[in-house]
Amino acid sequence: MFVFAALAELIRTIIVANTDEGLAAARGRRLGRPPAMTPKRSPTRSNRSLNPTGP
Repeated sequence: MFVFAALAELIRTIIVANTDEGLAAARGRRLGRPPAMTPKRSPTRSNRSLNPTGP
């Protein structure tokens, strides 16, 4: 049982080190999923292209 605990602790240490390294490399960049609505994907933009005279 002790061997499994030691192995789990080692793996956790490696995961934490890799996460910290990745976050340090990404410093200054936007993290996470990109926003779903961008000016390109805006529904009002596509509506304007269908009806260029206005609402």
